[in-house]
Amino acid sequence: MSAKKHILYRNAKEGNSQNFRVNYYEGCSHGCKYCYGCAIKEKSGDADYATWIKPFLVENTLELLKEDLQHVRDKGEVFVESVSDAYMPDADQKVTRKVLELLALSGFTIFLLSKNASLIRDIDLFKRFSQRIKVGFTIVTPNDEIRKRVEPNSSPVEERIAVLKELHKAGLHTVVSLEPLLPNVTIEDYLQLVAEIDPYVSSYEPVGKLSTNIPTEFINNEEWRGIETGRFDAHYVELFKVLLPKLGNKYRIAEHSRAFLDRHDIPYLDKPIKFSSSCDYSTYF
Repeated sequence: MSAKKHILYRNAKEGNSQNFRVNYYEGCSHGCKYCYGCAIKEKSGDADYATWIKPFLVENTLELLKEDLQHVRDKGEVFVESVSDAYMPDADQKVTRKVLELLALSGFTIFLLSKNASLIRDIDLFKRFSQRIKVGFTIVTPNDEIRKRVEPNSSPVEERIAVLKELHKAGLHTVVSLEPLLPNVTIEDYLQLVAEIDPYVSSYEPVGKLSTNIPTEFINNEEWRGIETGRFDAHYVELFKVLLPKLGNKYRIAEHSRAFLDRHDIPYLDKPIKFSSSCDYSTYF
């Protein structure tokens, strides 16, 4: 475990749909080679990739959260594990359930993304708080061979899509993050992915290109070598122009990608996502 004074933070930057974020793990065992969380920790000297993929639960997580909640008056949307994953292989099942319950009972709307299909184990909890939760997956490629290379310990894409369908069937607001869109995945593959999952997606949050915040040892990875020089800008321009219209009126552009779209005169939606849930939550109380 690691010690911290807080795990609930207010987002200061504009453009975030979530007013708050909760992070109770240091590190993530999914081992994503493009992980901006790892890159940020690396730049501050707090971790490198080898230590990042050996996560620690923050000491006294539940006590810290209860204390933090006492000082928050204006409840909003909270991103659970914005730099890690609440359902990674090393995650504590009981702690995650309790964190979600405390947040929902305190009046927050929960924004929950994972790369692990094991989140299906908490579908009873999601149904209970269906009017206060957006839940789903990050999917950055439909190609599982690429997934194995860049997200080595995450769930296969097919498993995530299967669980997404179950969440949708349960009447929950389902979310898919298309971030980062990878430069070595073809436009055709992304269009095929969206065509497959769109009937089961309430919103795409967020949608964005690969950033240059990549762990040092992977900055020259063959999947994206040259990303920091603008090598893939033309690809991204074409991708956004073709992909965004296919997402309808239910997507949110990642904050770091907005400047890119503005610079290339690519129009995009800039309005809140409508919450959608058809689950009969009254039966759970």
